[in-house]
Amino acid sequence: MVDLQATRESYEKEVELKYQLYNSLFLTLPLDAVEQTGLLLPLLEDACHQGLDEGLSPAAIIQQFFATHKPGFDETQRLNFLFKIIQYVERQVVLIDALEDAAYADIHRTVEHNRLRLLTEQVAVEGKQEQLRSLLEHFGARVILTAHPTQFYPGQVLAIITDLTSAIEQSDVDRVRDLLQQLGNTPFFKKTKPSPFEEATQLSWYLGNIFYPAFAKISDSLLQYTNGSRPNNNQLLSIGFWPGGDRDGNPFVTSSETRQVAAKLRFIIVECYRNELRQLKRRLSFGGVYDELENLEKLCHAELTGSIGQAFGSVEEFLERLSALSALVEEKHQGLYLDRLNSFQRNVRMFGFHFASLDIRQDSRVIERALKNALTLVPDALGADFESLSETAQISRLLNIDARVKPEQLQDETESDTLSSMQLIKEIQQANGALSIHRYIISNCRGARDVANVIALFRLSGWLDKLTVDIVPLFESINDLESAGAALTVLYQNQHYRSHLRSRLDQQTVMLGFSDGTKDGGYLMANWGIYKAKEAITSVSREHSIQVTFFDGRGGPPARGGGNTYKFYAALGKNISKGQIHLTVQGQTISSYYGTETAALHNLNQLVAAGLESNLFDRLERELSPTQRGLIDRLAQISHNKYLNFKADPLFLPYLEEMSTLHYYA
Repeated sequence: MVDLQATRESYEKEVELKYQLYNSLFLTLPLDAVEQTGLLLPLLEDACHQGLDEGLSPAAIIQQFFATHKPGFDETQRLNFLFKIIQYVERQVVLIDALEDAAYADIHRTVEHNRLRLLTEQVAVEGKQEQLRSLLEHFGARVILTAHPTQFYPGQVLAIITDLTSAIEQSDVDRVRDLLQQLGNTPFFKKTKPSPFEEATQLSWYLGNIFYPAFAKISDSLLQYTNGSRPNNNQLLSIGFWPGGDRDGNPFVTSSETRQVAAKLRFIIVECYRNELRQLKRRLSFGGVYDELENLEKLCHAELTGSIGQAFGSVEEFLERLSALSALVEEKHQGLYLDRLNSFQRNVRMFGFHFASLDIRQDSRVIERALKNALTLVPDALGADFESLSETAQISRLLNIDARVKPEQLQDETESDTLSSMQLIKEIQQANGALSIHRYIISNCRGARDVANVIALFRLSGWLDKLTVDIVPLFESINDLESAGAALTVLYQNQHYRSHLRSRLDQQTVMLGFSDGTKDGGYLMANWGIYKAKEAITSVSREHSIQVTFFDGRGGPPARGGGNTYKFYAALGKNISKGQIHLTVQGQTISSYYGTETAALHNLNQLVAAGLESNLFDRLERELSPTQRGLIDRLAQISHNKYLNFKADPLFLPYLEEMSTLHYYA
């Protein structure tokens, strides 16, 4: 209660009071009709409240407002005014965002609520340093950015917010005024729908500006426990990226778009390396060191400007040259600023030349259709007796198929692209490294057969040797969640799939969809179904000596599986594998959780701490008793039945059509 009161007081002081000051400043700007709009907006608000209380329709409320306050306006002037209202409110929201960002540390009390720092202090008190060091060799957290571009600001607005936040922090009123005027003249929308590549470019702003410095600081803060080393390319922190790869979420994604996005991600990280090399030169000005740093910077610059193809053949080549510099600084120059150079090397190991790992996602039904039509081109590939075989035998045939189909042989564009994207994965991996694109996610996965279908398509596309891709089933519906453990058992017991997993270091990733699970079964049933699915999958994975990673599609608001991430992961019981944390972040959640470096550091600290804590300490109070499980089971079933009855009501869809924005969605 004390924390809540302190938070409220901080918000009132740092946001609400300052908003009044800067909003009055906004009204004085020489922008088109801004003063008139700002003065009439409160009157419009009052008219709306009063009209709704009287039972008037929205159209009647607006007509009455104009008749009272602007009787001389014709239809065009009325529409222009309403559009100005939208523009005005949008910019007020940006001002609020900037004020909240500037006050983030105070409002969220990030210093005293730094869970990662509190965790390391507890580790020191309880003498668990070796356990933490051992855990950090394999533990990792991945934040996956998804493509919902209508829910966050365009790049030019994000840049203004960043500068506006800085000016507010410094109480620089003149600069704030200039930035507000810039904001008033900057469009918030485009007249044409952005392409998948434009969506990716828009979202990539967060990579270089937020995640690059934030990841580095967290990695450096845990240095005493990691020594900067990670076996088997495991990363403590990593980023996943769906724009340009998620075909299920955006049907306009093609192989051409995927290739462009992969190149963009490499460009951004090389740009980060070039900029950091420039900073290093300011301190490492020593003989033999400065010149080599300048050579490395020039190579990065040459790649960025297109003078050469790729500056380095591999990450290992880049690291070898940096390691030689570290040795020289330590031997000849008293180790001065060696920590900065070593920190840079940790960044290179963390981000490679891919920055973020592109995920490919496609619906199981599209995959099934593509496979069916591809097999008509190689009719004997599965044998004449295939249809008469048991499902287990069919899966084995699919996993061991030995044939080749070219994408252009498939007439349907989506099916052709499905095959082409599988070939493209190999091309991108060769250019940007194995971690650049290494997961294929199967939406609406219904069982082991859907996983086998994907591998069969990979083999038909040319992957007849080692498949350097993780196949990730996404279980979403209530029925599929209930049978997920059985589906994994079938796969683990298949010698061909087991051989594939051995080549992937005995690791299996499984995605569980909160959003679509909630749509299918209601909030409680979906969450409880996912919890039980995790327990079942963990059990069969441990039985077969497989390390399973759960990839949570958590969405933004609680209704889409969101909520307090720290509490979610810290509350997982001992019967659920939690060696890795992977979760999606989408829409406005990206800007609210990771819009500034301060916010990103705070939320990433909470995320990493939750995962480490649940592995380090036994929390008996977080284990569900048989009585509690029975109660949740009963409540979930009751809520499920109520939800199904609600959806089946004949008035449900008419209600949505009348009271929601359903008709406005394409």
